[in-house]
Amino acid sequence: MHIVKKRSKTKRVIPVWIKVISVIYFIYAFLNVLAGISITFFGNRLDVILADIGLSMTLAMLTVVGLFVAALGVFYFFVGKELWKGKSWARIAAMILSSVSGLFYLINLFYVVDFFAVVVLITDVAILLYLLFNKDAKKAFS
Repeated sequence: MHIVKKRSKTKRVIPVWIKVISVIYFIYAFLNVLAGISITFFGNRLDVILADIGLSMTLAMLTVVGLFVAALGVFYFFVGKELWKGKSWARIAAMILSSVSGLFYLINLFYVVDFFAVVVLITDVAILLYLLFNKDAKKAFS
């Protein structure tokens, strides 16, 4: 006689704050793709702006940067989508993305005090701390 175990139909509950983080990641995705496309296709104008502040990049370098930023936006989208579903790899990816982004904007604040940078830095730190230490968040991804 063969015994077949039935899988439990209990559905994992995803906390509201995980869904909020997913939406934030969708917004980040949109902004990154938009920025990447802008850098890629309007790099010649950006090159002039960069030259004014003492930086120099060729159009080829700007194109590569633009494509990287757009690809990063696509990755943000997939992380947000999988966070919404409670996938554990997305939690790890979100913690890494928030750490790197937060570090980038923290360094940026040493050069230019920018309202956007402050908002993103605070958001990234809050996301990182929530995903690392909140019991409900840990439980949702276990």
